[in-house]
Amino acid sequence: MVTVSQEAANTPSVSPHLRAGEKLKVKDLLNIALIRSVNSAAVALAEAVSGSEEAFAKLMNAKALSIGAESTRYVNASGLPGDGQHITAFDLALIMKQALCYPMIVEIVNTRAQQIFTRVAEDTC
Repeated sequence: MVTVSQEAANTPSVSPHLRAGEKLKVKDLLNIALIRSVNSAAVALAEAVSGSEEAFAKLMNAKALSIGAESTRYVNASGLPGDGQHITAFDLALIMKQALCYPMIVEIVNTRAQQIFTRVAEDTC
């Protein structure tokens, strides 16, 4: 389970809008990030993996280079415009080819609709 941070919740995004404190399964976040392009889901996943979106962007850049995507530079996890962020169509094809090696990604990109349920974080007081 991933708890949506305030920073993730504040990321400009299409609906559904995630709220700070909501808890979602990783697969549900992947679903809404890939099916609906919900940017806040991408940020929440990045924070869960690396602690921050910036740290995750460094991992994305390292992975891109490792698969030959040499004309790509990420500055965020969402794909929103950012200073210095760029990608070529060729690199995007390389990245998609690599992504399709993961069965869960294949399953999600072949999904037309998905029902997602969230949980509100419980107070510890």
